[in-house]
Amino acid sequence: MGKSIVIFICLFYLLGLTQASDEKPDFFVEGRIYCDPCRSLFKNNLMKPIEGAVVFIKCKNPKTNNITLLKLGTTNATGFYRVPVEGDYKNENCRVELTEGNREDCKENPCGEEYFVAGVSLTHNNNDTNGNGNVRKVNDLFFYPKKPSLQECIREFKNMKHIPQVQDVECLSLLDF
Repeated sequence: MGKSIVIFICLFYLLGLTQASDEKPDFFVEGRIYCDPCRSLFKNNLMKPIEGAVVFIKCKNPKTNNITLLKLGTTNATGFYRVPVEGDYKNENCRVELTEGNREDCKENPCGEEYFVAGVSLTHNNNDTNGNGNVRKVNDLFFYPKKPSLQECIREFKNMKHIPQVQDVECLSLLDF
C-alpha cells in the first residue's frame, strides 16, 4: 500500500511538470538599455550597455485606471532584457518603464524623477505584418551620466558625419499614464 501511494504521488508530480512545461507565454517583450554619454538619444559607438537595469512591463485599463499587468525584467551583460508576458491586453495601455540602473556613473534619467518609457502592444489583434509573432521589440532606452563626454562626443559625431539637433525629451506625456 505504501509503495503504491509513493508511485501515485510521483506520477501525479510528473504529470504536473509536463502540463506546466506546455504553458508558454503569449508574448516576449525585448529591448536594450544603454548609458548614453552624449545625451543624444540615438545609438552611437560611445554607448555602453547597462547590466542589471530594472524595467517594468506595465498595463493599465484606460477606463478604470487599474493596473492589469506588472512584470519585472532585468538586463544582462549586453543590456538586453526579455520578459515573458502571459495574457492578451487588447484593450489596455501597455508600456515598458525604465526605473533603475546600477551604474553610479550613469543613472540620470532624461525625465528627472519620472520614468523613461516606451509603449508596447500586447495583443494578437494588432494586424502584425512584420512577422514578429509573439515577440514585441521595444525601442532602446537610455540613462545619462551627470555630465556628457563633450570632446569624445564631438569626435564621434564628426566620424558619424552627423550633427545632432538639440531637443528636449518629451516628458509631459509620461505624467498622464
